[in-house]
Amino acid sequence: PYLERYGEPELGWGSRVASPLEVADVPGGHASLLQVPNVQKLADAMNRHLVRALESRGDAPAPVPFVERRARPRTAAPTPTSSPAPAPLTAEIDG
Repeated sequence: PYLERYGEPELGWGSRVASPLEVADVPGGHASLLQVPNVQKLADAMNRHLVRALESRGDAPAPVPFVERRARPRTAAPTPTSSPAPAPLTAEIDG
């Protein structure tokens, strides 16, 4: 999506880094990028890059699979109890 919109895949970062920049075009926008299923594509792209970087240093880790975590269902907010509110704090000033 950004590659199509801006035409420059590096979005200005190419001149600011010491080594060649690798661009991964993944689906989603600013917020939806971190939502399923887009986050899976992002995690896969990052994992591939990190594994290649470590392999180039001589470290070859086993790829870590992405595990989808689903939010727990929300429960209803607790209802107020019928107990009386606590008495307000008061102070007496001796004059």
